[in-house]
Amino acid sequence: MKVLKHLLKNNYEKKKLQQQLDLIRNSDYFDANYYLQQNQDVAAAGIDPAEHFLKFGGFEGRQPSERFDPEFYLQKYEDVAESGMNPLLHFIQSGAEENREPLSASDVNKTEVAVDNEQIDCGLQLLQLLLLQGNYADFDALMAQLQLNQLTDQPNHALALQQLQLERWLAAGEATACASWLKKHQSHDFYWFYQAKLQLFAGDYQAALKAAQSFLYRQPIVDEGFYLLADAAVGLNEPEQAWQSVNQSIAHTNRARSFQHLAQLVQTPSSLDGYLTTLRQWCLKKPNAKYEPDITVATALACCQAGNLALAKQVLHDCIAFHQSRKHGFAQLRQLLVSFSEHPHLPLWPQPFQQLPVAKALDCQRRMQLALHELYRLTEQHSQPPFLLLHSLQAVLLGTGFDPERLLTLGIAPEADRVALVQLLHSSSSFRVVEHNDQQLRLQHSNGIVVMLYYHQQQDNGWQFCDHGVRWLSPAVQVQAHPLAEGFVFIPAAAGEYLAHFYEDWAQPKLDFVVQSRNRKLVNQDQYSIYCYRRLLTALMAEDGQTEVLMLRELSHYESKHSYQQLVGSNYCIPTLQKIKADGIELVLYVTGLEKVAYQGNMWIPVLEQLAVKSAIVIREKQTAQDLVKTRLPVYFMNTMRELELLDQAGVKTILYPANTQKNVQTLRFHSMNHFFINHGDSDKVVNQSKFLMAYDKLLVAGPLAEQRIRCAGLPVREGQIEHVGRPQVELMLERTDGVCRSIKTILYAPTWEGFVEEANYSSVNELGYAMLQQLLQHGGYKILFKPHPYTGFNQAGDCGLYLERMRDLATQYPQFELVDIDSGIHPWMNASDLLITDISSVLNDYLHTLKPIILMNPKGFSQQELAGQFPSSAAAYPFNREANVLSLLQQIQQTDDKREARIQTCKLALGDFPEGALQRFSQVVTRSLSLKSR
Repeated sequence: MKVLKHLLKNNYEKKKLQQQLDLIRNSDYFDANYYLQQNQDVAAAGIDPAEHFLKFGGFEGRQPSERFDPEFYLQKYEDVAESGMNPLLHFIQSGAEENREPLSASDVNKTEVAVDNEQIDCGLQLLQLLLLQGNYADFDALMAQLQLNQLTDQPNHALALQQLQLERWLAAGEATACASWLKKHQSHDFYWFYQAKLQLFAGDYQAALKAAQSFLYRQPIVDEGFYLLADAAVGLNEPEQAWQSVNQSIAHTNRARSFQHLAQLVQTPSSLDGYLTTLRQWCLKKPNAKYEPDITVATALACCQAGNLALAKQVLHDCIAFHQSRKHGFAQLRQLLVSFSEHPHLPLWPQPFQQLPVAKALDCQRRMQLALHELYRLTEQHSQPPFLLLHSLQAVLLGTGFDPERLLTLGIAPEADRVALVQLLHSSSSFRVVEHNDQQLRLQHSNGIVVMLYYHQQQDNGWQFCDHGVRWLSPAVQVQAHPLAEGFVFIPAAAGEYLAHFYEDWAQPKLDFVVQSRNRKLVNQDQYSIYCYRRLLTALMAEDGQTEVLMLRELSHYESKHSYQQLVGSNYCIPTLQKIKADGIELVLYVTGLEKVAYQGNMWIPVLEQLAVKSAIVIREKQTAQDLVKTRLPVYFMNTMRELELLDQAGVKTILYPANTQKNVQTLRFHSMNHFFINHGDSDKVVNQSKFLMAYDKLLVAGPLAEQRIRCAGLPVREGQIEHVGRPQVELMLERTDGVCRSIKTILYAPTWEGFVEEANYSSVNELGYAMLQQLLQHGGYKILFKPHPYTGFNQAGDCGLYLERMRDLATQYPQFELVDIDSGIHPWMNASDLLITDISSVLNDYLHTLKPIILMNPKGFSQQELAGQFPSSAAAYPFNREANVLSLLQQIQQTDDKREARIQTCKLALGDFPEGALQRFSQVVTRSLSLKSR
């Protein structure tokens, strides 16, 4: 019955997949030629376009034709995104009948849009971008050009241009110009909005509150109006009114910014309960919305504000675990959440400015410089002006530009007059105080830039300041002016020495200034863990592999291990060109494939570590990192074809391929490199006679049998293409015996998997292998080590998966049956055994090095003549057919072992015979390759 259920389930899944593919292929919204033309990587890999789009492309935002936009569809219809269903498949099956739109209105109507409208729309977006970049000169020129060409006839466009002009004055700190214009245009639709903004930054919270109320009376559903009202209410110490205002915005918005505002209002456990209640109600229609990163960060902030740090950590952890468990991880999330992106330096703009994806192209440099210049203009008469700290100081000293993802960070000396400083800031029309306590002062400039000022305390002979649960200790400093753009900033007088106190190599880029600093003391572990969780979340969203690993490792010291922390032991990173050049990499091991593909690289890593050549491991799937053995070699995660180009640009000379997979074509295109196929084991399998082998410059095979196998297949081998190098890892890791069989106590059973095609199915994980195991275990005189291939059960329509479960179940019945970790290397278990039972596979050939006896499973019932002709390595093994008795065969081996001499001879033919040894031979061939190609 169990077998029948297994088969029925597999047949159902296979039939369902075929039906879905047929729906897509036959749809008017899928064009296979268009898809391949737009996605050259799919075409190069030879993947069926419909199948690729169904499994991957639809979630990656790849268009199946000009008639359907999956990214738009998933953004517009959140129920589809949350279901995890392919967007086109949903549209075909139900979306079209429900009158859902396959394209955005702008795409549908783009041929009908007037030229003037196109120009003004383009102009609006460009004006916004120039504002975000702080490029006011170009903004003024473009604005004048648009007005000169009289492209403001339509009321909506004219209104938008007027709003942008007001935003430009506010961003540049020209509040007087903004107030003067408003005085002349009191009937303007957004008159009260900008009045509220002006009064808020001027510190007149009562006037700001009234202006915001007047605006919302006229424009009742503009989120930014509610935010202004809430900020004014906070300034008047009216938290209930602020709470009600933000709650009103949440009632009709999808924006995370509403919850960011609400989180700032949480102060007590009861207000936290109110926040969580609001969030639960908001998530009723979209339960997974709470896992959107901006919402998660806001919720964690609310928990911190209420003093519940444990819940804050749990919220962040749950978000990370949720997305890491999804099939496409954070990759799919990035496609869906453009409208939710809320950058820390984003100005408070009203509609229609959300049409520009500001978080994608945000350049804060000029706005940051303007904010700093305005801050120092205000404080230049102050006896102790603020001075730049940490990453902000490093950016100025090195001239690298400020990090747009970080807040500007400054320090205030212990002897500074804090009261006078705050009064100066309150008198400004460009800054408003967002947060103020005994440790820090948080400001926001009218152009959106956020500035953090940390109060320093006197401590013995030095200073200290705190943030993120960390206390930094430093010597007392004197400050001096330092030029920046058209103005100046203040920095420590001996800035390099000051930074060196925290970072020994301060001139080198830092992944994180908090985690990587020294001379610090952890004063609140929970706050520090929350910081690391937030940075991890940001790194995952940005595909910043180096920061991701750094934060995972740091969290492993303080937090219990979670499933997504499995990569802690790996040193993988997403490399830059500078990183690869700095590592001096000349040789690369290229690992890609199915989920458990790491074993193919693991067998070669010990070999590469022995070479004098600078080597690295390239992985194409991030999850591979968690299964790689620990290594001192750098591990590069390179997901895209563009990232692979860095290998060529960095001067990598040779790529080693342990498998013949589709993604190999993405590096084979680099003609300036050597491409060597090294395989992940030498065997008589039919897959080792593929014409794909001809794509490589050289085939590094173990010995004469491998070359004979290739030539007998009639493959057009080029002169010098094949080189014998043995199996160097076997030489490193296996113990050799004299081949005399003295006793058999421990047996290693290591069957292969069923292969991608039936022609390559040599697996004994079936009725034959199961019956053989039962005979051995019922005898009771042998210890059995069971080490199946990691891919066993891959073919869901076959029986291997079912028999694998049945074989594993035997461990619960027989204590002498040991299940070996499927991800562990096989060579230690070869050393621990007295005899091997295996299938046609590289396991047989590797075991030959030990000269110990081998039993070869023969589930297909090949005759002795067929075995000798098709599988020459079988000459060294005792064949086991369906009519054989394994106990009788073992007794025969212990008594006579007439295959000993055959093992010795076959070993030389299969693994080669090199006086200098296989490792030295392999090293010579690889080292010689580095000078074969001229760069």
